[in-house]
Amino acid sequence: MRLVISDLLGESFEKLNILRDGDYFIFADGRYSPCIGCFKCWLKTPGICILKDKLQRVGVLFGYADEIYIVTKNTYGSYSPQVKNIIDRSLSNSTPFFTYKNFEVHHIDRYKKKEDFLVKVFVYGDMNDLEEATFKDLLQRNAINMGCKNPVFEKIEVEK
Repeated sequence: MRLVISDLLGESFEKLNILRDGDYFIFADGRYSPCIGCFKCWLKTPGICILKDKLQRVGVLFGYADEIYIVTKNTYGSYSPQVKNIIDRSLSNSTPFFTYKNFEVHHIDRYKKKEDFLVKVFVYGDMNDLEEATFKDLLQRNAINMGCKNPVFEKIEVEK
């Protein structure tokens, strides 16, 4: 299953031609609660957020996805606030326990990933060199926590 998250809709999104039959699509419209940091998705209801909205099971979706495609506007070298909120709510994709990955401390994955698990981020909007470098570093850090070895960063042009 491929999970597609996008803050872009309409003709500009359709031109990317990334949606396939069977994909699970989440439109990052901001109509959901932010993570409240209670950690109940780790301890009380493993994998499931206690907030009852459309992102309640987003950690499970992240966990079972073979690929995650994210389409986001650059916001100071990061995801748009709407997309970041979805990523924050996927916290239950990991456990509260730690392990070493590349001599760094990271959370243990709740769900086993395939060797070729892919995270691909399509970024649009104005971006200077520092923002691009920051975003690529952020993607690399996020990919480690998602269980992806080789994330892909791609700048895209969107008609205004």
